Amino acid sequence: MTEKHQCSEKVWFQYGSHLCEIPAIVERDGKWYCKIHDPAQIKALPELIEALRAWMVFAESNYSGDGMDAVKLTREVFNKVGDK
Repeated sequence: MTEKHQCSEKVWFQYGSHLCEIPAIVERDGKWYCKIHDPAQIKALPELIEALRAWMVFAESNYSGDGMDAVKLTREVFNKVGDK
């Protein structure tokens, strides 16, 4: 049986903080993190945002006349990237 771990990142709310409640999936430097708080994912986020902006410009210029919703298409691409 696989041991379950809790994400080690603190999340803040109006009345204080507590550990993230999302199950951890990766261990980095001896600490467990969920997909949202994984330091490697956070480090890659600016590059991902820039790629999505470039894709949005491309999609709007190439697909908007064909009845393709560029925002919907971008969301689909983003969701696929987020699953990796």
